[in-house]
Amino acid sequence: MKKFVITLIVLIIIVVGVIYILAHKSSNSNTQSTNSQTQTMTGANTGSNSTTTTPPSSTSGSTTPTPSGTTGGTAVLTLNTANSPTLGTILVAANGMTLYQYALDTTNVSNCTGSCAQAWPPYTVSASTKLSLGSLLHGKISTITRPDGSQQVAYNDRPLYFFKSDSKVGDTKGNGIGGVWSVVHP
Repeated sequence: MKKFVITLIVLIIIVVGVIYILAHKSSNSNTQSTNSQTQTMTGANTGSNSTTTTPPSSTSGSTTPTPSGTTGGTAVLTLNTANSPTLGTILVAANGMTLYQYALDTTNVSNCTGSCAQAWPPYTVSASTKLSLGSLLHGKISTITRPDGSQQVAYNDRPLYFFKSDSKVGDTKGNGIGGVWSVVHP
């Protein structure tokens, strides 16, 4: 009888854990689909509404998220919005990481290179990527050519960056640094 009770308790714990995970996953999926804007590249439609990107990481060889949903010449780049409890609605990449702008940049020009770009990885895409803005975000999405020749995503003609010290979705550690870095408000 004691083994039966222990087995039953373990089973209940497992079921509750699975329900929690499924409920949490469903909640994140609903939030993401409400907030996402699909940027469709030229070519055939993939039918996908999301993109897998790699968040900035000090251990990763690549610190720049790039569109990965490519099929038959089509790629999808998704820009999202998120609600920060202290900053309001902010722009985030498809992976949920906060996007920033640099006050020393000028229209369509990135002035963050070298060690600056190591701390603030630019949000880059392939040179062949063509973007169009979805209906929930208002403004203009484009790319600019960085000094190294790479293509950086820009919102309203302002280049977009990540902050190396943001380690998880929802982090906004870069906001206000040096009086020149800020989250992007759509």
